[in-house]
Amino acid sequence: MNRPRPVEFFDTGQDGGRAAPGAEIVPGIVPLVLPLDFGPKRVTCWLLRDGDGWTVVDCGADTPGIRRIWADVLRGELGGDVRRIVATHGHVDHVGHAGPLWEATGRPPFLMTRTEWLSASLRGAMAGRPARGDGGDFFRLHGVPEAELPDFTAMPAALGALAPLPDRFVRIAEGDVLRIGGRHWRVLTAGGHAPEHAALYCAEEALLIAGDQVLPRITPFVGVFPAEPEADPLGEFLAALDRFGALAEETLVLPAHGPAFRGLHARLAQLRAHHDARLSEIAALAAQPVSAYRIAAQVFPRAMAGGHRRLALAETLAHLNLLCGTGRMARRRGTDGGVVFLAA
Repeated sequence: MNRPRPVEFFDTGQDGGRAAPGAEIVPGIVPLVLPLDFGPKRVTCWLLRDGDGWTVVDCGADTPGIRRIWADVLRGELGGDVRRIVATHGHVDHVGHAGPLWEATGRPPFLMTRTEWLSASLRGAMAGRPARGDGGDFFRLHGVPEAELPDFTAMPAALGALAPLPDRFVRIAEGDVLRIGGRHWRVLTAGGHAPEHAALYCAEEALLIAGDQVLPRITPFVGVFPAEPEADPLGEFLAALDRFGALAEETLVLPAHGPAFRGLHARLAQLRAHHDARLSEIAALAAQPVSAYRIAAQVFPRAMAGGHRRLALAETLAHLNLLCGTGRMARRRGTDGGVVFLAA
């Protein structure tokens, strides 16, 4: 069996925190690395030469620093108009500044999958005020102590960097083909990290604008939250890894976080191995009935001790739901009425 090509990194300015358009990574494709006030600290937007203008893929969060950077870029560094804006998915670091950028560039077509536009719009509507209920019952069921509930139910501070989205969008969906400049980009949608994340693949040149679906150095976050407690996002994410494995091994991956890289198949194998190991680790911790909170405290001790408890529990639940769905674990009610998990 042939070994997959090892991962090979290319500089896009992520490590240095570049906050201006960098050099073309291939002709007509320019990275714009923007700083974030929250993890993972930087996000790369991709600027694609599109005739006498540009298509922008992702926009960053709506922070004072990013507003200044985009204002400078639009004053001349692009050297042409923005003809359209594409969002890979609805997380704050990708669409937080989409509305202001759309307004500043004359309201060009704004392209996004329908589920991501709706979920980002709902997220924006919820910012600053609770939905019906705050998820407290969900977190109690999974073992969160009463004194810690405010850490889990508080609205994430990052939502403050989500400006109102454009009030209209052009829907993109799986299999659509976008002609941008002289290239044809096929839309590849996937769940897991986000409900309907869109990546763009140019088969002729083996180029993949991956968003957060395939990252070079960190594993994309996959979690379960109160609104959909029975979801299986990890199952969706792993299924997407198999689909992306059908792309050319020599593909140059242009991610939203970290450097561009080649070695797609090797990276997909690493991501799968990471989750396989995490699933085995979690199953081993449930030899006796145990809550998701207690498992999260053992698997993610630093996150649970710090400011990322909600995310650590959400990721733990993603693994637990997959284990239950595949019969490797059972979910039941404990003596105190909470939910506990037991390896099958």
